[in-house]
Amino acid sequence: MTARLISIELEAFRGFADAQRFDLDADVVLVRGDNGSGKTSLIDGLLWLLTGEIPRLSKRARGLRRGHDPLINIYAGAPARVRISLVGMDGRTLDFERRGTSTKHELLAWAGDQSLPSASEQLAYAFGESSFAALSEVVKRWGILQQHAVSAALDGGAAMHERLSATVGLERITRFAESAAHTAKELDKECKRAQRVHADLAQRHQTAQASLAAARSALADPQTARAQLEAAVEDVRRELPAGVVLQGALAAPEDLLLLERSVSALLDLATALAGRQARELAAESAVGGTVAAAERNLAELMRRAREAVQQAPLRVQLASAAVELLGDACPVCGQAIDEQHVRSRLTELLARSRQAVETAAATRKAVQRAQARTQEALAAERRCSEATTAREQAAEQLREALRDTAVVRIQDDWALPANAGELAEALDSLRQRIRELSAQAQRDQPGALERLSAETNALLDEVARAQRDLQDAEARGQRASALEQAARQAAERIVRRAIAKLEPSFAEVFDRMTPHSAFTELRAGHDIYYAKNQIAPEVVDPDRLLAANPALIFSEGQLNVVALSYFLGLALNAREGALPFLVLDDPLQAMDALAVWDFAEICCRVREHRQLILSTHDRRFASLLRRKLAPREADARTLSYEFAGWTRKGPSVNTTSEPLAEVLPLRLAS
Repeated sequence: MTARLISIELEAFRGFADAQRFDLDADVVLVRGDNGSGKTSLIDGLLWLLTGEIPRLSKRARGLRRGHDPLINIYAGAPARVRISLVGMDGRTLDFERRGTSTKHELLAWAGDQSLPSASEQLAYAFGESSFAALSEVVKRWGILQQHAVSAALDGGAAMHERLSATVGLERITRFAESAAHTAKELDKECKRAQRVHADLAQRHQTAQASLAAARSALADPQTARAQLEAAVEDVRRELPAGVVLQGALAAPEDLLLLERSVSALLDLATALAGRQARELAAESAVGGTVAAAERNLAELMRRAREAVQQAPLRVQLASAAVELLGDACPVCGQAIDEQHVRSRLTELLARSRQAVETAAATRKAVQRAQARTQEALAAERRCSEATTAREQAAEQLREALRDTAVVRIQDDWALPANAGELAEALDSLRQRIRELSAQAQRDQPGALERLSAETNALLDEVARAQRDLQDAEARGQRASALEQAARQAAERIVRRAIAKLEPSFAEVFDRMTPHSAFTELRAGHDIYYAKNQIAPEVVDPDRLLAANPALIFSEGQLNVVALSYFLGLALNAREGALPFLVLDDPLQAMDALAVWDFAEICCRVREHRQLILSTHDRRFASLLRRKLAPREADARTLSYEFAGWTRKGPSVNTTSEPLAEVLPLRLAS
């Protein structure tokens, strides 16, 4: 049994403010309405419920400031709601409802009055799909073709190959090829790691062999070995900077170990002093000025602020009161006065007083800024003092260590903070040379030959084991690459055979609608690009044997026909149970009358295999489709919806159930 859509109800969704229900229980549902009347909102509702998203709206809202949700009707304000009823593959009547916003929504399911768990999976099972993700994919691939997405049916390359793979059931071999490619990639990484390990062990083995050869030479001629060690020590002495002297013969291994420990201790102290010297300099540079200057500036600003605050309000009050009491005579002594002159003076005084108020406010802000600068200066000075103390402590520790050391003597000038960095570099270089001399002295001791021989043999075994691991990884990588190549070649062969089988379906739709006078054949070209199967749309001029990509030479109306040819060809050849319906949202744009007539003939064939939901904005085409798609049998049904207009409550819809078409028998001449 196949699934079937029964009805859909929309509320607070896109163009629908009030709840509106549409009967879909028909072989053909034809929707006619002007642009903007809400017919695309109806298709959007079905898409949102079945997939949980409307990709074009998500792309349109991307990068915009958050505002009105694109799914919610602006006159309703409530969360959007879409509900469908359907008959599932198992014959049960089920209801599904999605409610919420574009970013947060939920899907609910019922069988009669009983609520069902895992609504998404229930919806997928109702249409015979294994998961909700699989259902979403097939709905977007060949279930619903919206007017804005017609060109997507012409997407070539890997996208079309994926659609064709799903149509002919290539998922397993594609997943196998991808798994083999992933394994080959991981094995390639493993090979590179094994190569690095092998190269490192080989280098260590080579170094061990050189040390073993030197130890054997020293054992055979101990006098020469001792002379070489003493010569190396003298070379180190000569390379030391002025003021740094090594004391003692330093020919025995224990002397060299003592020297290494002393140099390491001095190196740590010199490094610490250099770091504290750098922090002190940074703290000094952060002190923008003296604290005393900041405090003097703060005190002066505070004095000005107090004067301004004390004087300004009093002057303003006195001047304002005097202006209000002015008359022909003085209000105090009664003498006649020049009111105009006095008023002018008082007004001038009032203006200056108000300016003083503004100055007082500005002075208070300046005081606040000065207080902040003073606190910053105090904090910087405190950090500088702490850094100076830390630097002095580090310098004293270094001087004490230099006085206490017995195997290396360093002049006091090196203990100055300014020379600490250079001293640290010299001590680091000296320690490295001492370690080399210590290793040479250890090598010349009795028992060193046996130790070096055992170490060399152990490294040789590790090199051999690393070589075997590398060869094993390379062999496994070659096998994985061969499997990947074989899987892709098998997929290529299957795709070529599938294209050969599907091309008649593409060509039949294309040939019926004849969009071009010269390029009259439609194919799907196959190619390999960067080791991946690619499929590109291709139109052919059979007379001149020329092929081209239709996107480069066809008009918009002609491209519309090509897109419909591919879409319908893939949809009608999809494996059994893929989807029981096809939804075409205004696919007749930019087509001439003959193309529409041929398209109507194709729709007559489509409805024999799929429940067809079709919308158009053109009245003439709608009238033609009603006649062509009218039911021809008693158990068939065709529903027609006329979106007469749109109001704030939603579309105004007139519903018609098309009557059974009257088929007149042909009368043959007697």
